[in-house]
Amino acid sequence: MTIYVDANGREVKRVLDKPSVDLRVTDWKCRAKTGDMIDGYLMNRYLYDNLKQIPSFVRNDNAIIGLISGTNSTRTGKSTMGIQIGYLIAFLLAGGQMNPDGTIKKKPKVKPALELHFDIDTLQDAVEKSEGLHKVFILDEASDAGGSRSAQTKKNKEWNNFIVRSAFKNYILILILPDFFALSNNYATAYSQFLVNVFRNGEKRGYFSFFGPNKKEILYFKGKKIFGSQQRYRCVKPDFNGRFSRAFPSMTPNEYNDKKLEALNKLMTKEKKTPTSINTDIMIKGLYEDGKKQGLTQEAIADKIKAYGIEMNPRKIRYAITKANKYLKSKGIVEDKNKDIQYDTDDVQEVIIEEGVENE
Repeated sequence: MTIYVDANGREVKRVLDKPSVDLRVTDWKCRAKTGDMIDGYLMNRYLYDNLKQIPSFVRNDNAIIGLISGTNSTRTGKSTMGIQIGYLIAFLLAGGQMNPDGTIKKKPKVKPALELHFDIDTLQDAVEKSEGLHKVFILDEASDAGGSRSAQTKKNKEWNNFIVRSAFKNYILILILPDFFALSNNYATAYSQFLVNVFRNGEKRGYFSFFGPNKKEILYFKGKKIFGSQQRYRCVKPDFNGRFSRAFPSMTPNEYNDKKLEALNKLMTKEKKTPTSINTDIMIKGLYEDGKKQGLTQEAIADKIKAYGIEMNPRKIRYAITKANKYLKSKGIVEDKNKDIQYDTDDVQEVIIEEGVENE
């Protein structure tokens, strides 16, 4: 017996069909730990129980905003979690159906599709130009979307108007951001339907906490009063905790990094800034860390960035990383290497972590 939150925010008691806490979802081809290619990536069953209701919810003339935060830290796997959630919803909207045991009941009628964006302007343009209803959009690096400090700025007012104006399209919008508490009141409580906060347990990635509408609101108002950016996330017990795998559906990690590079290039062209502006510094830092995990040298990473018409060399990369670290530290956003902070993971069962490259 477990308690989970339905699409309307109601707590529902239900006996699960299977006692296992994880199952494979969608027909995305993944490489298992054994090396075999199999259908579906692992997802926590309680998380799946919540997400599978979203298609019917939006078809009843609703829009959904989901939040993915990273415990005010970097390199926690929030983009991996966001894309896993987005692809599952896209799979279900495309007509795909799952059996209770995780096997495919029905293949999608069309190819599941979700759009990934890295800045507000391109996202707004994509939503307004999109044809039809019930599309899945992901805004990665969404620090500027609905931020509390910019709540009265012209840009944020335009974003608020866009959210209200475009709601008739019944979109599913997933915002991926470092810190849930940096959001304004409206986005943290009324506008969004759920929060998935990802974190490390010591040095291990792949942990998350789920907060439905009610718990999310309590967490926001209670946590805002607590000093300590990471301790805030522990002040309210989540609806449930879980693990997530390293699977990266819909695209390869290289394709993800290419999209990030393209967004970086457009950002610099539009704003006419040098590669050492703070926005591009943070993106360069992320690209460098992803490249380093793939065994690329600073020279190789600089060459990849230069392929997009951006003048870059190893010295500029080091300078950008230094500036980004200084800025992130000033905002209280730090690398998640604090082993003193321990999370309650007693109720989190281990899952098989699939092979793949984790992204931020």
